[in-house]
Amino acid sequence: MGTSGAYGGSGRRDWKKARQLLLDFPQSANGSGTDGAQPPNEDEMIDSLWGTIADALVGEDPSLDNPSVDEELISLDHFVPHLRVRSSQRSGGAGGAVQGARRPVGRSGTGSRRQVARSAARGGTALGAAYAVRRGEAGPLEELGLSLDDLRGLSPVRQCAAILDAVLGEGGHPDEFALRKASLESLKQILQSESPPEEIDAVRGFVVNFVFELMLVELQAELDAGTVDATESAQREKKMRRYLERRVGQVRLNASGQVKPSELRAIAARLAGEVIRVLRARSETA
Repeated sequence: MGTSGAYGGSGRRDWKKARQLLLDFPQSANGSGTDGAQPPNEDEMIDSLWGTIADALVGEDPSLDNPSVDEELISLDHFVPHLRVRSSQRSGGAGGAVQGARRPVGRSGTGSRRQVARSAARGGTALGAAYAVRRGEAGPLEELGLSLDDLRGLSPVRQCAAILDAVLGEGGHPDEFALRKASLESLKQILQSESPPEEIDAVRGFVVNFVFELMLVELQAELDAGTVDATESAQREKKMRRYLERRVGQVRLNASGQVKPSELRAIAARLAGEVIRVLRARSETA
């Protein structure tokens, strides 16, 4: 079972509806009824479940409903720890620098707002840094406070950790664990593979991982509730992931081939918004 940290879940109405839909999902460990027939309305139930999850995410992050990406929202100055510290030094002197270093750059505490699009941009920035390492491009890394020479002296595992620390910073909220886990999976493919995936494929994989992990943040308790056995629960996760992968694959992106590292944060944010809109549309027509 996947996990994104201990969390009681949001009390929003859409999340409550999603939890009930998951509990009402047809119980069949092998994806069929006792006579080998497909459980009734399973496809429609998955449509409805992911549509409700998408509604919940838009309710928490209205920027997802905007067809265009707000460049100010995904500005590096807003979420890269190294740049936030530098900004604090300009505005508040040494005291500001210390405060900036300690202030979380992502979600923290129960009162903070979920920011899916910006978080996707943060993950895209980490992917861009990984590709910069593979290509030997120092500029994009220096912008993040990283050194190409230093990174080249590290193992791929430590390269992943250094990039995640520089781009994502520290975070104790389950959403931050979800983002780090999703980003790490993509970074490993880029930095540890002999032939890394093309940039757009890597972004698609990251968005699948991230949205799926956000779902687990809210619905993990229902998957672990004991109302179904572990095999059935794993089957539900697998079906939900396959469905999400198909929807992410359907989104058309105006990019292909080699993409500049600096462009990946906007592409990731745009893809996250587009797939949420696709999920909502599918639910409405199911």
